[in-house]
Amino acid sequence: MSLSDIEYDDVFTRTNVNRWFQDYIFAVGSGREPTESFASLIDNVQSKVNSTIQSKDLSISGLQLQHQEELSKLKLHHSDELSKLKLQNSEESNTVNVKVAQLTGLVESEREKAQSSISRLQLQHQEELSKLKLQNSEESNTLNVRVAQLTEIVESGREQVKDLQRQLYQQMRLEVYTMNELKRHGELYHGVKTPSELWDEVRRDRNKFKHKELLSSLTPLNHPDIASLQRLVFTAEENMYAPVTRCLAKLFGDTTLFRQYGAQLQVRVFDTHNNTKFLGNRAPDIAICTPMINNPNAIYVKALLELKHPDVSITGEVFGQAYDYLLRVADAQPNRNTFTVLVSNIQKNHFITIVRDDGGDFTVSHHGPVSFPVALAHLGTVLKDPAQQPDNPSFTSNLGAVDNILGVTFDNLVAEFKFSEASLNRALRTPNLIRGNALIQLPCSVAVKRCRANRPVLQSEIEMLQRITPTTTLPQLVFHSSDFNEFGYVPVGRRCTPATLVRSQHLARTALNDILKAITWLHKNNIIHRDIRWGNIILSDGHAVVIDFNCSIVLSAQGSADKVLYKGGFICCPPRLLDNITQPYTPKRADDYHAYLLLVNELLFPASIKGFHSQAVISPESPENIRLRQLWEALEASKYWGPFVTAAQHEDINTLQELKEAVVMLNTQPLYADIRNVYDTGEGEVQVDAVEDLADRVGELSTTSGRMLPECDEE
Repeated sequence: MSLSDIEYDDVFTRTNVNRWFQDYIFAVGSGREPTESFASLIDNVQSKVNSTIQSKDLSISGLQLQHQEELSKLKLHHSDELSKLKLQNSEESNTVNVKVAQLTGLVESEREKAQSSISRLQLQHQEELSKLKLQNSEESNTLNVRVAQLTEIVESGREQVKDLQRQLYQQMRLEVYTMNELKRHGELYHGVKTPSELWDEVRRDRNKFKHKELLSSLTPLNHPDIASLQRLVFTAEENMYAPVTRCLAKLFGDTTLFRQYGAQLQVRVFDTHNNTKFLGNRAPDIAICTPMINNPNAIYVKALLELKHPDVSITGEVFGQAYDYLLRVADAQPNRNTFTVLVSNIQKNHFITIVRDDGGDFTVSHHGPVSFPVALAHLGTVLKDPAQQPDNPSFTSNLGAVDNILGVTFDNLVAEFKFSEASLNRALRTPNLIRGNALIQLPCSVAVKRCRANRPVLQSEIEMLQRITPTTTLPQLVFHSSDFNEFGYVPVGRRCTPATLVRSQHLARTALNDILKAITWLHKNNIIHRDIRWGNIILSDGHAVVIDFNCSIVLSAQGSADKVLYKGGFICCPPRLLDNITQPYTPKRADDYHAYLLLVNELLFPASIKGFHSQAVISPESPENIRLRQLWEALEASKYWGPFVTAAQHEDINTLQELKEAVVMLNTQPLYADIRNVYDTGEGEVQVDAVEDLADRVGELSTTSGRMLPECDEE
């Protein structure tokens, strides 16, 4: 093989170089001249390289491709030289250097010449590559800077959104807390004033009080029942309630009577003079409600009627009492602004109307006195007034009438409906109702939850109930609406509270066992409830049932969850969140077990949460938050409670099951008296730092028996 046969691409291959060296050594050893000198080879190579470089495109992409090709060839031939271009080939370059170093001294000088020539080529290539790298680096840096700027803008926007969400969440909680504080101190209902003082205060405010006669054009309502009622002689006020209620029911229940005034009336009239549960601890004499209920409730009131005996004058005391009724109805219907009460002794009749402005303040109008027929005519106008209709949503019409209101929140309304097999089948034939997985025996009662907002906020809770199989400790889904704004479930139970359970050790032990079984079932099915508290526990057929899955979440198959904002009740807030409850967190099963511990603690020591306003827990500096943290510290340090706190943290169900035996404390009347004397401050507050001593005494009393602990009212 002659040197002239070695092509440009071949020069940079190890095999051809080795062959040339072998030919060179053989020629020297045999005493003859090599076919072609190494210098000639180098000149030939350099000539071809220069020719090739000059022929290539001088553009950036062409130079880069040319350099990469030439460098790849140089890598195969001289790995040690290419290591300066590509560090990953340094090992191969060292191998070549070692082989070259082992050659005889005869070729050493020629190798050095070749090395020098190739170094010059490499230097040229490096300079060209440096230019390309510098250009690419500048472009890359510019792009990175822009990307960094955009990323910073996006992250800043996300943080702003999170901050706004946290502020909105905190503001909402603070508003609820403020409203409850107003109720607590009597400022909302003016509970610190007598009715007469309240009415005098209203009348003195000329900017908000107006006295005016009814419209003179109002036609008196003529009806035989009205005339008969006016002729009756009542010996006492109590004798007036029934006949007036019957008269109003006949007048305003007749869908044809008021066609002359516009829309037909559909109402239910209730005698409520003895119903102290109807409007807090107040009992207006007659309530006119929407027809969808079987029992009176403030959220469905259209108008009120306060009666006095014909011989009794209507004074400021009566007006103040009626005004207080309206304020309470207004509180139960926050989205309605106009409310009216008729104050009547049959001979003289007055109307009080309050109108709420955007700021929540009320203006008061006093109409009258007028005759009874005129008053009833105006009352019919009031009942048809669109501005004076209850703001609560209507349940699906085929469900029938509401039997009882079970619960009301800002977002939801829960009512009891009674179904026979025929009525339930008729209801489920409604196109928008979808049957659930509940196994029920008819006739029975069904609790129906309805969203008060026009959006599917109940969808997540419905989906949770669809995951639950029939069990005695969890609710079952009977049906739900296709728009996820309404669903029915069983059982319908009564509220389960410490005051209820304190009457029976057996019932208390059963309830605690049922609650823990419900939590365990949920956790085994990757569901975290996140709102375990007595307000979400009901009693049905001697068993406790955990309800309200609005805050629940489903864990992934791996048992993990995304970060979310805390939504449950503040009293059952996980202790790890008390320092900053508004920050997103990752829910854990242990959170439900910690809440379970608080259930037991509240059952055994109801005084420990007396006067506790849980909404204030949202603020780390609030007394409630500090008290709750102190409670957890006391429980954790307690000899008796400490192991259960540890069990909750480690999800040790076997240990937690033993906690229900602590209900033996419910048989210690002397201890309860001692607790009240020592720890009640006399101002409706309780020293939480005493919980540690009380908790330790549970262990001492777990083997004793005594008398029933007296009932303790909750606050």
